[in-house]
Amino acid sequence: MKKPHLRIQTGINDKFELISKTIEVSADYFETIRILNLGPKENSLKYVVLLQKYKHLEVVDFAEHYTLCVTSDILRHHCHDIPDGEWGCWMDSDWRFPQSSLDMIQTELEIAETEDVNCLYSCQFGHSTEPFDHPLFIDTGKTTEENNECIQRGTNHFISNPESYGFPLFQKINKKSMWFDSWFENHGYALQVPYKKKLLPTMYHLHIRSFLDKDYCNSMTYQCWWYLGHHIFNIEEQYTIINSHEYKSLEAFKLKYQCFTSNMFDIMLNTDPIFKKELTELFLTFKESAIVSCQQMYKMASKYNMEFIKNPPIPECKANCCTYKTY
Repeated sequence: MKKPHLRIQTGINDKFELISKTIEVSADYFETIRILNLGPKENSLKYVVLLQKYKHLEVVDFAEHYTLCVTSDILRHHCHDIPDGEWGCWMDSDWRFPQSSLDMIQTELEIAETEDVNCLYSCQFGHSTEPFDHPLFIDTGKTTEENNECIQRGTNHFISNPESYGFPLFQKINKKSMWFDSWFENHGYALQVPYKKKLLPTMYHLHIRSFLDKDYCNSMTYQCWWYLGHHIFNIEEQYTIINSHEYKSLEAFKLKYQCFTSNMFDIMLNTDPIFKKELTELFLTFKESAIVSCQQMYKMASKYNMEFIKNPPIPECKANCCTYKTY
């Protein structure tokens, strides 16, 4: 059977350093690879050399079609050209399979075919690019032995608790029976009808980013700029946000500056000092907010002096999780 098709989306943060290595280490394991760029078009220019090297790689600029942030449309685009009966895999820009999982892909897909499974779940390890004390997180501040022990602990946990955590990364495409939807227009998902999934506790993927508080507040402010409830799945909390004074004041601010997307937010943040000053004052009014994204915005203004950093350097990791045959 054919190899699966890899689809990656990337936004305002220029994740070229991360994505380029992901392509380098995993290109041989996928039939086609497409990067959906939701950030500035200039971010795509960095991929010229990789496009020449990997003929099955494509980069598509999609930002001008993404102003409403309807994430189910991303998944539609991801799979629209994958032939029915073949497999697709979609990942965020800071996700990557370790070598052990790459080696499992083809075998597991062939087994899924015999079992009539149309969705394979992979478990996730947090991989912090800064020292971060967590027993199931890999980070660059630990020794190789400590990180390998962390991987083993996590793998044992997933084997013992296969239903505890996972993402539907591989799906067999049948466009006539695929259901695309999203939760409050974010966190898009695709479901097959009927939906038959299988969890693979020994196949994991890495979520590579800094998990420090400042970096989390930084990234979530960008992600929640268009809507404060971007990361909320509870309907009661969604209604609380929509009816809150924080929501109304932020929407009024965005309307005043005609600034509705994270791309425009980044431009205004770095070119208009009045915008930044008034935004700081607005964020400071969120001090007593019960809304998580507003708490993070408040911290950016009060604790981190509005020092937004989009693309911090990524330290090298020498643990087993980041050791590859082709890199």
